[in-house]
Amino acid sequence: MPPRPLATVLRPCPPATTLRLLRGLVVLAALPWAAAGAQQDVRTGITRYIDEQINISVDRFGGGSRDIPKIIAEDLRFSRYFNVIDADVAGTLVPAGSGSVNYDGWSAFGTRYLVTGTVSGPTIQVAVHDVAGRTVEFSRDYPVAGESDARYRAYVHAISNDIIKELTGEPGMALTKIAFASRRRHEKEIFVADYDGFNSYSVTHTDTINLTPAWSKAGDRICYTTFERGNPDLFCVSSGGGTSTAIATFRGLNIAPSWSPDGTKLAMTLTKDGNPEIYAMDVAARKLTRLTYNLGIDTAPSWAPKGNSIVFESDRAGGPHIYVMDAGGSNVRRISFDTSDNHSPAWSPKGDLIAYVGKRGGGDFQIFMIEAGSGEGLTQLTLTGSNEDPTWSPDGLHLAFSSTRQGRVSNIFTMTWDGQEIRQVTRGGGYITPDWSPLFTTP
Repeated sequence: MPPRPLATVLRPCPPATTLRLLRGLVVLAALPWAAAGAQQDVRTGITRYIDEQINISVDRFGGGSRDIPKIIAEDLRFSRYFNVIDADVAGTLVPAGSGSVNYDGWSAFGTRYLVTGTVSGPTIQVAVHDVAGRTVEFSRDYPVAGESDARYRAYVHAISNDIIKELTGEPGMALTKIAFASRRRHEKEIFVADYDGFNSYSVTHTDTINLTPAWSKAGDRICYTTFERGNPDLFCVSSGGGTSTAIATFRGLNIAPSWSPDGTKLAMTLTKDGNPEIYAMDVAARKLTRLTYNLGIDTAPSWAPKGNSIVFESDRAGGPHIYVMDAGGSNVRRISFDTSDNHSPAWSPKGDLIAYVGKRGGGDFQIFMIEAGSGEGLTQLTLTGSNEDPTWSPDGLHLAFSSTRQGRVSNIFTMTWDGQEIRQVTRGGGYITPDWSPLFTTP
């Protein structure tokens, strides 16, 4: 099938609408981002209760591996449940892998739990010690791959997740991944990387523009917008890469995919009926249900974790604002009032918060957060550079986003839900539209 001319693709929309809808599809793919400012990030408004962090140390492992304790320590630190005490300050208490633990010595450094381990061939013996109780909390053997093996870090992340689960009862994020669009020459391909930026790989190879990846709830597929056939269509591909499958190829725009929590429906924006509206597709039956009926632009849907509501962007009241509707399209209400040019809403997996992008008094785009139920408690999470495309981690304690905080080009960063502990995921620039994967329990 020959590519459809761009004029034909855009015919259903007036020029201003076309520019608005394709801002993330064409303009961002071709133009440099705004330069970063020199301001500090600020947080105000919402608070969420978190228990006091647990003091933990990861000792040097016997068997010669120096990276494994560092990876585990970073995973635990990222989780926010732990205050990781640098083991180097106490690393000479006992020889690494000696099998004995100087509980008094570790206690003097404030350590509540201590992780020790020994690498022996294809196995790591890991023990978590209750320093105050002078006992072993749990001890297990884990498989390990060579450092040159692509599975090496995943096996270590699995250890971290077990430690987090055992000591807090909460799931760890160490095995999660982030999908994003990456500029390659004049094209953009969809890439996947570990949550910390390691082990990135491309899942598309189309030599065209691909954007806005959306993970399926099982984590086995990624849907995205592509210009592979000359029109902005929706395709899905295995999260490991491979042959893609067309999902929505209607005349006009097929953009902004978002999976329902039960994994059976895909919300999207289509212009097949002449105006940008939000639809929900039963993916198995390929049956569409139109959810919005409005002369304005309705786009960027994001499901509530219970699947009973959808947050979205609309300019039905003039400028773009954030709205919430029931999953069937009824009971529409506006929830953004104190910011302008609002877009890209993302509903927290905990259900209590909605992150979105907007402006406050002009300047660059910033990420804000409000209470999902009331629309109150406005919190500005970022201030440095232009910050967009927020996406939540499965535990609702972290956000990934794109930012120009380090210069003219955009990279992917993560931060905690309150705008702190900002970490860089990608380097080099040209990375946008991240989407955080669901939980993975095995490497």
